[in-house]
Amino acid sequence: MPSRGPGKPPAYAVRFPTFEDFVVAYNDHLRHHRVVLPLGRTLPAGTTVRLRIDLPDGSHVRAEGTAAEVLAPGQQSVELHGLGADGRRRIEACLANPPVDGDLPANEVSAGRLDVVLVDDSVSVRLAVADALRERGMRVRAAASALEAVALALKRLPHVLVSDVEMPDIDGWQLLRMVRARPRLAQVPVVFLTQLDDEASRLKGYRLGVDDYVPKDTSPDELAARIAGVVGRRWRSRAADVVGGLRGDLRHVSLGSVLGFLETERRTGSLHLEHPSGDAAVVHLRRGALEAVESASPFASVDDRLFELLAWQAGTFEFVAEPDAPPSADARTITYLVLEFARRKDEEAAP
Repeated sequence: MPSRGPGKPPAYAVRFPTFEDFVVAYNDHLRHHRVVLPLGRTLPAGTTVRLRIDLPDGSHVRAEGTAAEVLAPGQQSVELHGLGADGRRRIEACLANPPVDGDLPANEVSAGRLDVVLVDDSVSVRLAVADALRERGMRVRAAASALEAVALALKRLPHVLVSDVEMPDIDGWQLLRMVRARPRLAQVPVVFLTQLDDEASRLKGYRLGVDDYVPKDTSPDELAARIAGVVGRRWRSRAADVVGGLRGDLRHVSLGSVLGFLETERRTGSLHLEHPSGDAAVVHLRRGALEAVESASPFASVDDRLFELLAWQAGTFEFVAEPDAPPSADARTITYLVLEFARRKDEEAAP
């Protein structure tokens, strides 16, 4: 409802029911210095109005605007002015720190072709990748920024989000955090299409919940196949109790690095491994210490079974958390075993 004192312009409060509504409104209107007011009676064009914009984080921004075109019955656009640096800062801070909700609804994917949201700040890359995926039967909605991608995804849930990592303003890491923090988007697979190829970056992505890394020079056919594979795996296993999204590909990050992270974090649970040959294994950990290794290995000792797995150069991994428990007296230290494996490899390679 508007408020108005003698001789003063009408004042309105602008509110957003959810953070998702705020992101969509920002992408569609606020970033273009506009808001849309639901008015029972429209204002004459050019009318000055005062606005209080209530943000989802509890803060608010005051601004003035000018009534503009009527967009639909009961909806009128207002061109903002006088937002100020402080107002922009508050809006950007709210966008950068989305609230985290605990409950994850079961988001159902629709039948038919894959629906892809693609984000890359490079126009040429965006056009080339979008065209390649469309030629292979996918529906692609392209975005030039992370916020635009989130808004597109919130409007219609995609099967997968494909993103660059190195982008201005909000990069791929921040986008991944935003997606994983939102209940509506948390189960959407995320693929990084990037030039980053160092193991530290890949492990960081897997820790945050990325589903796959694909180099930018990957052929269109392989890219489409990788995207389809990620979607299939993610939606088949979305109900699994996987902590921190720690699943990934051993081609991108070594098993030693994964185990080192789990040791540092003192995680308790089972690390499930699968080799392209069909071999599978499970590594059991308690507070980051090695308890047992289940595999088809002929070796009897836990150390030798783990050494055999550390030699894998390909395969997938997925960590499933279990109730916390102290390690047994026979538990082995991961750091020692990884260093011992490296020492043995050096000895084998020595002339």
